[in-house]
Amino acid sequence: MTRLRAVLSFALLIAYGCAPTTASKVIQGAVVAANVADVHSTKLGLESRHGREANSLMPDSWLEQGLVKAVWSAGVIWLGTTLEVRGHRTFARVLQASLAAVTAGVAARNYTITR
Repeated sequence: MTRLRAVLSFALLIAYGCAPTTASKVIQGAVVAANVADVHSTKLGLESRHGREANSLMPDSWLEQGLVKAVWSAGVIWLGTTLEVRGHRTFARVLQASLAAVTAGVAARNYTITR
């Protein structure tokens, strides 16, 4: 779990270092937080034997899933920052907030399955 925390902390630092405005920092922090919640809820679901990974492209190990999610978060942050710097601020924020909301919804669903 320590490696996963280190990778996700690095992704969060990228988000806060790259974002040109405070609103962007909040949205990019939400992207990272939603992905952390998704990995954690998937781990709990797999350990409780009540859940399974529905995405066939994701690896079986939750540590590898965390690494995939960290790369995904960094990509979303990079794309949002690039769009915002090039003058597409609203589109960047809507895109990132939408991806964070979908991922948070998946994590919430995963948490209900583990109970």
